[in-house]
Amino acid sequence: MSFAPLSPAQLLAQKVASTIIGTKSLSGITDTEVLQLTYYGKELFDTEPARVSVKAPCHIFGDIHGNLPGFLMFFTHAEVEQQLLQLQPPKWNLLVLGDFVDRGQFSLEVAALLVALKLLFPDKIVLVRGNHETMSTNIHYGFRKEVGRKRTNSAQEIYNAWNELFDKLPLCAVVSDTFLCMHGGLPRPGGWDFMMGNEFVKPANEGEIYNGGGNWAFCDILWADSSHDGHSLRLYKDEKRPDKPDNAQEGNFGNYRFNRKCKVSIEYNDVFVQQFLDKFPHISGIFRAHEPQPNGYRINEAQTHMTLHSSIRYAEPSDCASIAQISADCQKIVIITLKPKGGTGGGGQQQQQTTTEEEEQDEQQQGGSNGGTDGGGGGDDVEVDFTELSKNT
Repeated sequence: MSFAPLSPAQLLAQKVASTIIGTKSLSGITDTEVLQLTYYGKELFDTEPARVSVKAPCHIFGDIHGNLPGFLMFFTHAEVEQQLLQLQPPKWNLLVLGDFVDRGQFSLEVAALLVALKLLFPDKIVLVRGNHETMSTNIHYGFRKEVGRKRTNSAQEIYNAWNELFDKLPLCAVVSDTFLCMHGGLPRPGGWDFMMGNEFVKPANEGEIYNGGGNWAFCDILWADSSHDGHSLRLYKDEKRPDKPDNAQEGNFGNYRFNRKCKVSIEYNDVFVQQFLDKFPHISGIFRAHEPQPNGYRINEAQTHMTLHSSIRYAEPSDCASIAQISADCQKIVIITLKPKGGTGGGGQQQQQTTTEEEEQDEQQQGGSNGGTDGGGGGDDVEVDFTELSKNT
């Protein structure tokens, strides 16, 4: 059997990926090679639409946030697509819901590894944009400083190149025409048809995200939060902003409101989710990331809306990390969770509302469990849990 020779992009991707997997660093990779990787990646992502299609079976990852050791544990300890560590193609597709960078100590390595894997297996690896894949955010939460520390001679050029690549990332994905997946959450109703229609495109620049582009769909897809319950939300009438959804509503309660935690976008409840699913009945459920979950995941009572967080020991030593495994027929969902031994993480359904990541202090995160030199911690003190959800998820 003959194999097609690797392209220059794939040869570089192979070198970068094997270096990161083998050394947990970019040691031996030059600044020129890092820049070239971003150029190859940008060219590839430029060919992908704003809403990408992913075929099940697949694995869905939430926030990684520079936690390279924790990310690799899914392959070594949970035995998810172990052949990827030998740079062999995965059997199932992999979908990563943004926030590759910031807060952890290995943001540059995580971003480089994901892009390298994408270049090697473009039809099997799908990356969508998170709110930290924007310069206005990652300039403050660690990525810029990390690039400056690790790439002193070309720091600004490399930092800019990565953000130019991030500008080209898709915004959301649909798994087998059944599950809608994004980093933040559902946009306000004025952006629904745009997001699901044929005219949906990537923002021309970062400014479009924050100035109402796509009827605020760009912003909300990256930044929205969910209450994960059916309770009506008290509207905030004291903040007069043109992007506040409450200005167009009457009464004291509603199904979505201004997101005070993130100070941008919206927060919505389960009624809002069901309204979206009623409008687009081919979609059975929503997968998103964005909010840290001590148990690794959280699912609403109707099992139509799930939050995944895939960075173990993110803020506390007991914090779990989860991914979702979707079967080929989309009828079976298994949550794979990495649990620190001795931790208190429990089921994702019973968890109380967590603090949004934007409320946490950058200094705490950089010096916390995920920000330490080890990142994911020792591998021997981690347990793997498999939770199968019911068919109606």
